[in-house]
Amino acid sequence: MFSGAGIMIYTQHNEEFYVLLGEGRDGFSDFGGGRDRGEKHPIDTATREFLEETCHSVLDDADAIKNILVQTTCTVFAANYLQYWVHIPYNADIDTKFKQNQSKFGTSKYHLEMKRMLWVPVSEIRTAIAPYVNVDPKTQKQLHLEKSNIHLRKHLVKLIAKAEKDGILELLN
Repeated sequence: MFSGAGIMIYTQHNEEFYVLLGEGRDGFSDFGGGRDRGEKHPIDTATREFLEETCHSVLDDADAIKNILVQTTCTVFAANYLQYWVHIPYNADIDTKFKQNQSKFGTSKYHLEMKRMLWVPVSEIRTAIAPYVNVDPKTQKQLHLEKSNIHLRKHLVKLIAKAEKDGILELLN
C-alpha cells in the first residue's frame, strides 16, 4: 500500500543530467505528496500533486501524464511513497512559466506549495548524497548542496539515497 506519490523530472543538457526540484517552505523536493481519499493508485496521486505543485507549467494534461507514468520503468519506493522518474526535454525558462502560471492557478485547488523551480545537476546530488546511501533512513536529515546553495528536504534525501542505492542515478551519469 502507498501513502503518497510524486514525480522526479530529469533531463540532459550540455552533456550533464539534471533533476527539476521545487522549493517549498522547508527546502527543495520532488513534485508529490500524500494520497487523497478515493485515490486507489499512485499514478492518480502523483499526477494530481504534480499538476498542483507545478501549476501546470511543466506538463499540463492529466491524461498525458498518466500515460507517461504507466510506461515509466524507473521508480523508487521508500517509506510508502512511490516516486516516478520522468524525462522531459530541457527548458531553461521553466521557472518563468511556473511563476506566470502561479497567478493563473493560484486558487484554493492549487495551493501554491512551491515558490520556484530549479534544475540541479545530478552529479552534485550524487556527491552530497554519498554518505547517506547506506545509512538507516530514519537517521537521514535535510541536506545542503553547496554549489547550488539549496537544502533538500529530508523526504527527498531518503528517496535520492534509495535511487542511488538502486542504481538509478548511475544511469544518469
